[in-house]
Parts: sequence; structure tokens; C-alpha cells
Amino acid sequence: MGWCNVATLVFLTCVLVSQPRHVTKKGCVKDGNSTFRCEDYIPNNVPAGVTNVILEYFSTDVNIRSSLFEKSGWKNVTSLVLNNPVRSETNFSRQIVYFGHACFAELLRLEHLSIHVSFGRFVNGSFYGLNEVEI
Repeated sequence: MGWCNVATLVFLTCVLVSQPRHVTKKGCVKDGNSTFRCEDYIPNNVPAGVTNVILEYFSTDVNIRSSLFEKSGWKNVTSLVLNNPVRSETNFSRQIVYFGHACFAELLRLEHLSIHVSFGRFVNGSFYGLNEVEI
């Protein structure tokens, strides 16, 4: 391996290692100070200072209901992304995401909601209480 290639490899390794990411809870990674990304898991609470939450790649059917977001950390979330897209290499996209009545009502500071699911079931009133939220 040439000297230039070694320097490039060391630089790339330093960049990847220095990213502010660390695993916090089962299936979740904190990206920087304000983003919390969870794969195949919905946490009971989110860490202090988190305002952006990404929930993605569910391996089982999921019921989104307001009681999921009752803990104090969820009260500061301004952006929520639910992502379960079609992926040919996994079965994650085959799962159904159920949205209950007023399921996002506990997210008091929510400004942006993004839902990308292959199979979603919404009841009448799923979005009740989301005033002034960008969907």
C-alpha cells in the first residue's frame, strides 16, 4: 500500500471515528445533540435535549398510540419521522404500522411529522390534536 493510500485511510478512519454518535438504548443511536434514531424499537423516553426522532425499520407490526409519548423527553420533540419503506432485502416493509386515535397528541411541541410506511392503518382521528404541524 502506498504512502498516499495509508494517509487517506487514516484520515477516513479519523473522520468516521470522530462523528458524534453513540448507542444509548436498545436499537437507538444518538446523532449529535438533538437527533435520536431508533431502528426496530420505540423507546419509552428520549434523552434530554433531543428534538428530532427517527423511528424506522420495524420487524413486527407496530401500534402508534398516544401513551407511547407520555414521558417528559417526548414533550420536547419537534420533528418525528416514521420510516418503514419497501426494502427488497428485508421483510421490514411487510409490517403494518397502526395509528390510533389522537396518537400524536402527547407530542406537545411537534412541528414536523413525516410518515413513510408501506402498510399503514389509520383510524378516524389519528391526526387529532396536530394543529400547526407540517405533515
